[in-house]
Amino acid sequence: MTTMDKRGPDIRRVVTGHNEQGQSTISIDAPATNHRFPADFVTSTTLWATDSMPVQFLLQEDYGARKLGTAAPPNGTRFTWLELKPGYNPTSMHRTDSLDCTVVLAGHPKLVMEDGSSVTLNPHDVVVHRGTNHSWVNDTNELVKMFGVLVDGTPKREGSLSGTKLADA
Repeated sequence: MTTMDKRGPDIRRVVTGHNEQGQSTISIDAPATNHRFPADFVTSTTLWATDSMPVQFLLQEDYGARKLGTAAPPNGTRFTWLELKPGYNPTSMHRTDSLDCTVVLAGHPKLVMEDGSSVTLNPHDVVVHRGTNHSWVNDTNELVKMFGVLVDGTPKREGSLSGTKLADA
């Protein structure tokens, strides 16, 4: 599936946990369904999130089902899948107050920075954002697929995107 059908990508999500006896088990084995469509050419799927450090890994909540903003939750993380449809070229940049580690899985996105510098990335390239203002561009004819882990950071700056919980829509 692609972002064109507004159903989101077909991603199998396997989450481990513990049963009542404290043994390890498969807790979730199902498609990831927490998709957002922040722009016509973009799909963002939250796979997992945390909201504390150290992480509370014995809780039974499906943290991948949480409705979140773009950034990591306060004191937490956000593990996300991002797809950029061909022709995606935003007119503005964004920034989160977080450390974002992004891996390109498919396609050749262009990373554009505030000072005008840019770089075209290839599959398996890794980008480490340190709270920087940026945009992604897909000026190719192929779908771009990336995944990333966003880790909440400081300082908190006016104009940064939030990772706070959104109302269920």
